[in-house]
Parts: sequence; C-alpha cells; structure tokens
Amino acid sequence: LQPFAKLLGEWEGEGSMSLYTQTTYPCSENISIGHVGQPSFWYSDNTGHVHILKGPARNEHGRIHIVLETELTEGHPLPKKPKMLRVRREIALLDNDTLTQKVFMATEKKTDMTLHTNMIYKRLPKLPGSGDL
Repeated sequence: LQPFAKLLGEWEGEGSMSLYTQTTYPCSENISIGHVGQPSFWYSDNTGHVHILKGPARNEHGRIHIVLETELTEGHPLPKKPKMLRVRREIALLDNDTLTQKVFMATEKKTDMTLHTNMIYKRLPKLPGSGDL
C-alpha cells in the first residue's frame, strides 16, 4: 500500500453533477480516504449510499489512477429518484495535493452508464497527531 499512501487524508472538492438529466449543476463535497492496516482502503463521502467497489490501481511515476466498479450498491433512493444499479469511480492523483474523481452511474431509469459527477479535490491540511501508513 505504500505507493498509494499519498491518497490518504481529507479532501475538499468542487465540480459539477447531473441529477439523472443532461443538466449539470455546480457542487462541492468533502471526502476522506483511509486504511485499516490491510491491503485495502476505505473511502467516505456524504451520499448516503453504500457501495462495495473493486478494481485495478496503477501508480506510474507518482501518478495514481484507480478505476473502481460496483460489486454491490445499497441505500435508500431519494424520493421520486430511480434506484442505482451500477457505479464506476475513476480516481486520479494529479500531484500530492490534487485529486480528481469522475463518477458514472446506471439507474433503473437510465441503464447506460452516464457521468454523474466530475470533481477536483484539494488536500486539506493534516490534523495534529494524524499518522501515515
């Protein structure tokens, strides 16, 4: 996991999202990436959904690129919103302090994978006492 330790931390992002239509809206969110000491990472956001994702990760010359796809997706759908069927996250670490993420979704209403969010995150300063890998 050491080559991917640069992902760990708190990130603040801005970008755009589409709510099941072609119209995009500005959005912002904070995410956390951590580990539990095993060869896996955890990721937390505020969407209210639970996804089990897996996929390949590459670290080429310090640039990290990860593509994760759903194994399982659960969560209470928003009122009048279609249920999620599949999710794909494309995460790229551009430099030590800049992370991008594109999220693609397929729903009961729109079964093709379509771009849902396109975000650029900046690393937040580490809190005193926070550790590394």
